[in-house]
Amino acid sequence: MVFIRQIEFNEWIRPIQLTKQILQHTPQPEKILLLIKLPISLLVLKLYNKKTIYVADKNNQIIGICIGQTKKDTLIIEGTAVHPDYRRLGLSNKLKKKVEAEAKKLGAKRAITKIESSNIIALKMAQSQGYQKINEHDIYEKKLE
Repeated sequence: MVFIRQIEFNEWIRPIQLTKQILQHTPQPEKILLLIKLPISLLVLKLYNKKTIYVADKNNQIIGICIGQTKKDTLIIEGTAVHPDYRRLGLSNKLKKKVEAEAKKLGAKRAITKIESSNIIALKMAQSQGYQKINEHDIYEKKLE
């Protein structure tokens, strides 16, 4: 059975491979910081609110992760990754829904995410989850209602 839950403080080293999957499709300045293997829990908790970071856990193994952060009334989804052996089971959708629900509690009214145009699978998934392209910079948005 797979459980969707918030990440724990001391777990950041466990999903590092999944985080690398996200970062390969996420051009941003902070990505270099996330690749550092030193006290990554402290670093990530400075950059992100752990309330908007969820993991998929099966038998005490992290098999999926969704990283989000809130700024004012906006949830910024930095990325979602699922271990290749567990794809096509709806885990990405479940993770994203949990992050969106938590962000709504924190006051977010919309969610945005950047998806590279070459990442066809992520584009299709985001569109099926209600995200729509809003500009020429591959930014997708969804109203959180």
